[in-house]
Amino acid sequence: MIIDNEGCNPGNWNNHGSIAAFNGQWYVFYHRSTHGCKTMRKACAEKINFLADGSIP
Repeated sequence: MIIDNEGCNPGNWNNHGSIAAFNGQWYVFYHRSTHGCKTMRKACAEKINFLADGSIP
């Protein structure tokens, strides 16, 4: 699991996103709810790394 949404209200969150490389670094891009509102989202990006076997630590 990459994005677990721990502590989020299931009525207004989601966990779909994408993984892409930019300038040689891999990132996961996704969005989350913000301000406790079902219709407002904030964009998020986090660096990720791959192990030699292709798994993500």
